Amino acid sequence: MARDFNVNVQDPSHAHYPHLRTFCSDFDLRNVVTSPTKFPNATTIDLALISSSSSTTSTARPGSDELIYKDCNVIPCAISDHQLVRVTYTIHATTSTLKTNRQVQVRKPPLRTLKIKRFQETAAKHMSTLHQQITRSSSQMSLDSYTEHWQDAVSDALNEYCPLKTVNAKKSYTPSPWIDDELRQTLFKRKRAHCAMIKRPDRPDLLQQFRTLRRQCKLLTRKKRSTYFQQQLINHRNHPREQWSVMNNLLGRIKINREPAAEVADITKTFTAVVNDTSLSGSTLRTPNGPLSEYSLTQFTPVTVPQVQLHIQRMNSRKATGHDNIPAQAYKLINDEIAPSLAKLFTMSLTSGDFPSTYKLANVRPIYKRGDKSVPSNYRPISILSHMSKLLEHIVHDQLMYYIYNAPPPLVPLPAEQFAYRRGHSCEDLLTPVINDWMLSLDKGD
Repeated sequence: MARDFNVNVQDPSHAHYPHLRTFCSDFDLRNVVTSPTKFPNATTIDLALISSSSSTTSTARPGSDELIYKDCNVIPCAISDHQLVRVTYTIHATTSTLKTNRQVQVRKPPLRTLKIKRFQETAAKHMSTLHQQITRSSSQMSLDSYTEHWQDAVSDALNEYCPLKTVNAKKSYTPSPWIDDELRQTLFKRKRAHCAMIKRPDRPDLLQQFRTLRRQCKLLTRKKRSTYFQQQLINHRNHPREQWSVMNNLLGRIKINREPAAEVADITKTFTAVVNDTSLSGSTLRTPNGPLSEYSLTQFTPVTVPQVQLHIQRMNSRKATGHDNIPAQAYKLINDEIAPSLAKLFTMSLTSGDFPSTYKLANVRPIYKRGDKSVPSNYRPISILSHMSKLLEHIVHDQLMYYIYNAPPPLVPLPAEQFAYRRGHSCEDLLTPVINDWMLSLDKGD
């Protein structure tokens, strides 16, 4: 705290000196100005108060930056009867206030710049090497071993052109929705005029051009923003919730939760405790009456190459990658090269009745639910599986659904009245025949 207190600290008999002393004692402060600051009376009334808890350090609050006091000097000033007071200190950032960039692993160069033909040839070479390695093996390779070798072959082929590199994560930038091409071009012209003005400060016409474009940008931005929010309110006139959301966004009343997030170690401990809870493992599965063999699927059909190729083409390229860090787009580029070996792998899994251990691994991410962000229990976990794990699940799902729709005796196919858990069947499809039956019954007087 530095200002003109109008209290001469060199004169204890000053009327307000006891009040200043009490104030410094209550808030643990001390004065570091010892030389006179006002002439010709040579009084010290311009003071600089710092924390007196330490001789050299002053900390504002726990977790904030630390101010390290160095010295204090009084500099003569010719334009006033008060002298200049210079207090020198340095700022030492504590561990809690240091900004650490979040690091992520990305493919460099990006996958979109990949030379597809060379990548496909490399993948075919690695698949051929894997096939030869399996052929030369004296004993039959286990499912887990085959899965790991196959995954390593695809990773090696991809790392030759797009290796994984650790970089600092960049903050995503979302432009304002009311910025269109017209406003964007005007902003670009203003930027160019500003650069020209800086390079040629001796030309007043460039300054006037920049001021004109700046005024145009201001007016055009105001007009575009007003038009955007008016249109949003019109579009949501029948939806009060959306209208209030638009109005809050317009008025700047968006809630920003500034609470500190929970530590990763605490969240991990909470998730692990839930998984290891023995009270949740006592549930039993209900089995139908009668021999289970009459109701079970005795065996799966072998997986064909066209089935694998079809499912790879249907993969969503925007989904996050699993622990193998192989994106879906990479599988699509080498679809023809990996489909035969992948069909063999899936057939081995269905024949043996085992699910590859590698496909059981997942990246667990905490998703904030509600409440205090510093409480680990206010997060829920989601598991990000690898693309091949989900691909095998889709193939098993197709075979199970085909078995259910074409069930052999003593089972019967799903009746037409079954609407739950069926693709292409919704509540509207169920309500249509039900309401029709009700209307017929009312007409008959039932």
